[in-house]
Amino acid sequence: HDGLHLREETCVVEAVDDDDQPVSDGEAASGLLVTSWLNLTLPLVRYRLDDSVVITSDPCRCGRQSRRIVKLGGRAEDTICLAAADGRPILVHPNNLEETIEQCPEVARYQVLQRADSITVSAVARHSGASDWTAALAGEISNRLRSLGAEPPPIHVNIVTELERPATVGAKLKVIRSEVGQKL
Repeated sequence: HDGLHLREETCVVEAVDDDDQPVSDGEAASGLLVTSWLNLTLPLVRYRLDDSVVITSDPCRCGRQSRRIVKLGGRAEDTICLAAADGRPILVHPNNLEETIEQCPEVARYQVLQRADSITVSAVARHSGASDWTAALAGEISNRLRSLGAEPPPIHVNIVTELERPATVGAKLKVIRSEVGQKL
C-alpha cells in the first residue's frame, strides 16, 4: 500500500485547516474531522483530531479505491517548530525529543517546554543526588535537533521533584508543550 487507506464505509473523514475549512486533495491539513456512525450509544460527529496529514484520492497501486493518508505528521499540538540555518521552519515531531530523553537512564519522568528563546526539560530523577548527567542530556537533545536540520536554541535540563500539571481537574499531563506559535 501507499499510505493508510480510510475505511469510508464506516466513517466520514474531512481534512481541514486550522479554521476547520476543507483542504484540497493532496494538500497538507492541520487536522481531521471524523464522523463515525458505528457506535450508536455515543456517535462521533465531526470530532476533531489535531493530526497533521495529507489525504489523497489518487489511485493506489494495491487497487483499493478508497482515499488514503499519504503523509502523517503527528499531533500538531505536540510538535515544536524550530528554525533551520537558512531560517526556514523545521517541524520537530515529539518522538525525536522523547526517544533522546528516554535513553537517559537517570530520567524517570519528564516534561519539555519550548519558549521563544530556549527549550527546558524538567526531569524527575530516578535517584536523588548526582546531577552531572543534565549537561550531557542537553547536548544529546541539541545534537538530535541538529541532525534534523534545526538550529536549536539553548537547551536546559532541570531536575525537579514534580512535573507541572494543567490547572484543569483530571487534565492529561502534557509531555511536550510550546509557548511558541506553530503557524508556518
